[in-house]
Amino acid sequence: ADLNGADLRGADLRSADLRSADLCGANLHGANLNGADLNGADLRGADLRSADLTGADLRWADLNGADLRGADLRGADLRSADLRWADLSRADLRWADLSGADLRGADLSSADLSGANLHGALPQSAENTTHADSCWSWGPRHYECALREIARQREVIETWRAAHIEATGADQ
Repeated sequence: ADLNGADLRGADLRSADLRSADLCGANLHGANLNGADLNGADLRGADLRSADLTGADLRWADLNGADLRGADLRGADLRSADLRWADLSRADLRWADLSGADLRGADLSSADLSGANLHGALPQSAENTTHADSCWSWGPRHYECALREIARQREVIETWRAAHIEATGADQ
């Protein structure tokens, strides 16, 4: 299905078959995609804020740069999904399967990863530098930016550590 740039705000797409659909740049803000099959779908840059993706199949989906702030992804299958630069802040990822997912550059601040499977997932900081892309390359502002980035990375590491402990019961 070619739904590139479609306005599907608040749409009821429960259990919809959207395998390999082109939803690049689509507006799915608040849409109900509970149990939807989005395996291999192109959701680059899509607006999925506050969307219900509970139990959705997002294996191999391209969510590069997607806005998933506050989305409900409980129990979603995100194996091998491309989540580079996606905004997952405040997303509910409890019991989601993120094994093999690419999270480089993703924002997971305040996301709930309790019970999530992160085995083989590429952490968002895998290729990040100590400062943001828009950072000044030198001087006091560069230093301030680097300190903010270090604080952000500490929060990310603690989130991953807590999810690991929750999933495995191990504190390593």
